[in-house]
Amino acid sequence: VNDLVFSSDGRTIISGGDDGRVLLWDSGTDSLRELAGHTGPVQAVDISADGRRALSGGYGSASFRDPGQLILWELPSGKELLHFEDSKAGLVEAQFALDGTAVLASFGDAELLTDLGRDRERQELLVQTLLWDVVSGDVMTPITSIAHVAFSMAIAPDKQQAVIGSYYDNIASVVDLRSGEVLEVLEGHQDGVSTIKYTADGSRVLTGSHDGSLILWDLVNAEAIFQFKVHQGEVTDLVVTPDGRTALSVSRNGELLRWDLNDAAELAHYDGHGDMVYDVAYLPDGSQFLSISGGSSPTLPSQDTSVRLWDVANEHQLRAKDLPLEVLFQIDVTPDGKQALIVGMAPMVIVLDAATLEQIGQLEGHQGWVTGVDI
Repeated sequence: VNDLVFSSDGRTIISGGDDGRVLLWDSGTDSLRELAGHTGPVQAVDISADGRRALSGGYGSASFRDPGQLILWELPSGKELLHFEDSKAGLVEAQFALDGTAVLASFGDAELLTDLGRDRERQELLVQTLLWDVVSGDVMTPITSIAHVAFSMAIAPDKQQAVIGSYYDNIASVVDLRSGEVLEVLEGHQDGVSTIKYTADGSRVLTGSHDGSLILWDLVNAEAIFQFKVHQGEVTDLVVTPDGRTALSVSRNGELLRWDLNDAAELAHYDGHGDMVYDVAYLPDGSQFLSISGGSSPTLPSQDTSVRLWDVANEHQLRAKDLPLEVLFQIDVTPDGKQALIVGMAPMVIVLDAATLEQIGQLEGHQGWVTGVDI
């Protein structure tokens, strides 16, 4: 499974995976059904804020170099509404935007494609980032410049703007989703922009890079507030607290750090993981957070596949639990803070009690690894 998303009311779960299946779970009844239509691996799924529509996208065949697919579904019927196939490469990222009337989608795997996103044989630009109108089915705004090859992306809280991180140009572009206009280009990283997070009010954005650095940007004035080299390895994930005052960052070499976003001071360095830290998630009240780790490569034995619960104020680990997977890819917490969902190198979603870390269930249905989860 490459992506998994909960509806806003928590009742519906949609997932997509390498087996080409899109599955819908009803969390109240545990019923499961499949949305059939894809002919290749599914890389991204999403559910609109009103819960009436879902989208799924991925490769059109086994190869990411072949044209991709993007499908809009009606919920709860599962009826296919629109099918977008006018792409030059497989889809790698898609999210609802503009209050659910459009989809921001990126095609062409920037990390896998070589020669600045061009196929060596056909010498044809394979990478695309575009805005798809899900009412008419038309492409509203194509963003095809190499500078906008999406290695990472984040949509603003108001859904009117997005920041797209580039793999090749080491920049982040602020895009108006209504016009497609690039409003600002944020320059400062020395390697690909791997992760992006908005603050809750949408006025600032924090970016992390494979060069190990973080930059906090003021989007009103389009300037860097703080730029600091913090990690010895590639930054793999960021999370900003709801009040916008602090952030957590994690890296490929296992570092887990907390930062003051008012002065860029390091507040805490959490020691405990013995391998790459993939993801972190705060509990709703912000007093504790969870982290997961795994091997830096699925082909190498992992030194640490654990989930750990940390106390923010006292800066120490409360408890840890080893899980029988070589890699743990992603974690998320339910809105009430009672449960945590973890995915990794197994065809299931592991459900834990967020306080005790005891396993209380699992979701099954896919035939391959689960690499994404969202609530």
